[in-house]
Amino acid sequence: MQYRGTGRNDFGYKYGNIVNASIAYERKLLDPLDAALEFDYRYAGRDQVRFDGEEDPNTGGTVVYIAPRLLFAIGPHVVLRAAVQIPIVEHLYGVQDEKVNVNGGLTFLF
Repeated sequence: MQYRGTGRNDFGYKYGNIVNASIAYERKLLDPLDAALEFDYRYAGRDQVRFDGEEDPNTGGTVVYIAPRLLFAIGPHVVLRAAVQIPIVEHLYGVQDEKVNVNGGLTFLF
């Protein structure tokens, strides 16, 4: 779980504060390959567009994602990962539509 409080930039813009939470199940498929299924929750407050706190009506809201992920050990301390985050519940403010997110990367184990 994570909370992120945001600051205001020099032009008065402030992104809405965010709460993220995740729960996942991971299982080994083969010796170097793991699979995970994750559910992610994100709540974002509305963005403020000026110093006086005026809010952008088309920002913020709640999204729940399902996120299948594959992890492949390419060495004893390096894991290649690929995931897709699919929105399954959306309660967004104003005119918004959450899209599928694709994520890939390397994880280095210490």
